[in-house]
Amino acid sequence: FTLSPFVVTHQSDFEITFQSDPINGFAVRKEYKIREASFVIDCAIYITNVSAAPAQVAIEFSAGINYLGDKLNKQFSGIVIKSYNDFITTKINKIKKGFSFDGHIDWIANEDKYFAVIAKPQFSALSARSIDVNDSIINSYIYSSDSTLNNGETAKKEIFLYTGLKLDAVLSSYNEGFQNILYTGFLWWLNKLILILLSFFYGFFKNYGFAIIALTVLAKIVLTPLTHQSFQSMKKMQELHPQMKALQEKHKENPQQLNKEVMELYKKHKANPLGGCWPMLLQLPIFIALYKTLS
Repeated sequence: FTLSPFVVTHQSDFEITFQSDPINGFAVRKEYKIREASFVIDCAIYITNVSAAPAQVAIEFSAGINYLGDKLNKQFSGIVIKSYNDFITTKINKIKKGFSFDGHIDWIANEDKYFAVIAKPQFSALSARSIDVNDSIINSYIYSSDSTLNNGETAKKEIFLYTGLKLDAVLSSYNEGFQNILYTGFLWWLNKLILILLSFFYGFFKNYGFAIIALTVLAKIVLTPLTHQSFQSMKKMQELHPQMKALQEKHKENPQQLNKEVMELYKKHKANPLGGCWPMLLQLPIFIALYKTLS
């Protein structure tokens, strides 16, 4: 139904209330309370049936985040939905095409590189959708289930709204699993480990510059065996290069014999042509997770 314009009926440093005039048989009041020294806003919506007959009512609650910024910021922009024990992650490119979700919703988070807006409904929410507005804002909508209101009855719908930094310690303090927005993707466990180590070094040095240097040195130490193995394999292949060159000249008219003797050469000297690549490939996930965490 369409509501008349809202007017402010109460305002203080941390609270504001809006009220609409009755229209189409409903009157609506919205209350917002900011918790002091916190990133949390407690939202409450009161819907009163002022008509003479029972009526069905449901609400749509929206929350958004402005993700304007550089290309890197957009890479981290998107939404995360918690539904029971599942986390559904969708990045901005898919949201631009239109995204919707049908099913139980514990909470929905809009995020960019550093900040998140998380809406946790205190009512039964059965669907959600997200849209991109003017290539700059992610708007997410939560829809409640229908409820019947008799004449004079009021339905109260409450929403817990977090609007702040993406900090593990802060997000974890609410015991709602909000911190999981930091650990998405197939390397989430590696991201979490690196963040724990970074926090440990920061607690020791009290300086993120020194903490990042210490983390980088530790990563280098951990990866030293793989790096050494890669160099050893490449060195062995270089030593065999003259013999391989000779075989290529000898069997340039017979590719099958060339392949056979090359394989025998590898076997005799215990060389692996991929030995220099695999150790480097195994290091890639660590560097990717390190990049994402430090970004």
